[in-house]
Amino acid sequence: MSKVLIMTDTVACIPDNLAKEFQIKIVPAANIMFDDQTYIDGVTLTAADAYELIKKDPDKFMTSAVTPSLLIEEYSKIGPEFQEVFFITLSSALSAAFKTANLAVENFKEKSPQTNIKIFDSKSVGGGQGLVVLAAAKAAKNGLNLDKITEVAEKARQKTRGIMMLDTLRYVYRTGRMSKIGSRIASMFNIIDISSC
Repeated sequence: MSKVLIMTDTVACIPDNLAKEFQIKIVPAANIMFDDQTYIDGVTLTAADAYELIKKDPDKFMTSAVTPSLLIEEYSKIGPEFQEVFFITLSSALSAAFKTANLAVENFKEKSPQTNIKIFDSKSVGGGQGLVVLAAAKAAKNGLNLDKITEVAEKARQKTRGIMMLDTLRYVYRTGRMSKIGSRIASMFNIIDISSC
């Protein structure tokens, strides 16, 4: 059994069977707000349900990074068999998740100084992030230590690339990377500007 626990967020889209096989702990990546209700990604709202909400009314759909307190609670659930944790987050360029995870670690150290948690920026999302997570999880399962797992993850991150294909820009403005008017005009004329995404 690995002595290093691999942790990631729901954005990595790790299937349940692989999470179980490699003992990957998956934590929520975001809070989702819709119509005065707040949901926790992967806990009180599934990805499928989230897509239904955004289709229903994208103007009411908003996200925010989870709070440090939620992550501290997740860190507290780590069993005594793991003294080291390697937490791979979605890209810090796209979310505050990396920053929040580090802040939570700073606070958690006061409660549990014996647990060493290392936060690693995947610099990716979705499948790209998932590939980095699986590479680290396989290394952990093979008994590698935290430093070696970090090296494996860094190599996997360097080799991982992604291309985003959008069939609509209707929801892109919700990320804050494109204006609402710009996304609607681009959608009307079927224009996709990679630099805006």
